[in-house]
Amino acid sequence: MKFSTSFIVLVAAMLSQTATATTTADECGALGVMKVPDVLPEGVSATDFRKCAGHPFEVNGTRINHDGTLGLVNRAADTCETGAPYGCTMKKGIGYCWKVCGSGGEWCWTASNSGTGAWDTCNTYKDCGTDNAAYGCGVGCDSCGCSC
Repeated sequence: MKFSTSFIVLVAAMLSQTATATTTADECGALGVMKVPDVLPEGVSATDFRKCAGHPFEVNGTRINHDGTLGLVNRAADTCETGAPYGCTMKKGIGYCWKVCGSGGEWCWTASNSGTGAWDTCNTYKDCGTDNAAYGCGVGCDSCGCSC
């Protein structure tokens, strides 16, 4: 039985696609998959939600705090912010925005689309802000909400 070259190339291409296919759960790993609620925030559609729930600075029980220090994912142990209404935390060349969301200095990581979209990235604090639509307190992440 002879196989044509094009048939062999086609089968090889199909096998390579199957071998590299990953699920969202595989892609998100420890960050977990974002769950889209039945009731959406005003002005946000289901397609606006990010794939992964957790914040990249909060993985496997440890976190990088808004002040750049390493800590445990335990908001009560974090330092409240009293010096700035928002900022940019950089670690290893990657920056994420945060903002104060409570009267006692409580803070949260921010995300687009009222907190449901991609995590807000930054190079400097000037890339961040307090607007709730563009820099909403992150939702879908148990440890990303407003606290300290």
